[in-house]
Amino acid sequence: MTDNEAEYWQILKLQEDGKFSEAAPRLAALIAGVTDARFHAAHGIGLQKLGRWSESIQQFKAALALKPSYCEADWRNMLAQSYIQVGQRGSAVTQWRIVASMEPSYPSRDFPIDEAKRMLEDDI
Repeated sequence: MTDNEAEYWQILKLQEDGKFSEAAPRLAALIAGVTDARFHAAHGIGLQKLGRWSESIQQFKAALALKPSYCEADWRNMLAQSYIQVGQRGSAVTQWRIVASMEPSYPSRDFPIDEAKRMLEDDI
């Protein structure tokens, strides 16, 4: 395990423990030196928990750009949630439509797709 990977797992533990304020600067430092989509997504999740919606949008977009097929449905739903929080409903709907059109990538991975469809039904 690399040093960055070890740091990543320590930061995830902080997030699990609800210590988002402590995890955020560590994730910001971590992503400055690497291009791992998971690190960006974890930072986006932590920023959402802190109510830093605009910043979380940038992190989810970076994660999707780096590794578009990895957890794509989940990350797009999280991105849509951040868009809603900053008043960008159209951008959120676009993300939900992308997810709603996906096929599950493996058995039981239909939850994010169903969630996007539900959000579209509730929103329209």
